[in-house]
Amino acid sequence: MSLRDELLEKIDVLAEYEAIGLRVAKGARPNVEGWLSCHALGWEDNNPSAFINIGPNLKVKGIYKDFSNGLAMGLVNAVGGHGDYADGTHCKS
Repeated sequence: MSLRDELLEKIDVLAEYEAIGLRVAKGARPNVEGWLSCHALGWEDNNPSAFINIGPNLKVKGIYKDFSNGLAMGLVNAVGGHGDYADGTHCKS
């Protein structure tokens, strides 16, 4: 098993996304494949326009998809681009 898969098995993907500002759609529940409707990261949308995968399939777990602009990224890229770590000030040389 890869390190990525080991990490995805152990972390709470939803909690990590919520920590960087992701808002789950009101009343949303994951579908049978683990996709959960949410609002976009990085901009305000009136209607949920994105999904994250919180299911058990490690090939797609942690993926964020924004259907308004086609953006798709994994959890590590999402955390690196949003929230407290987006500006790089937490990095040390």
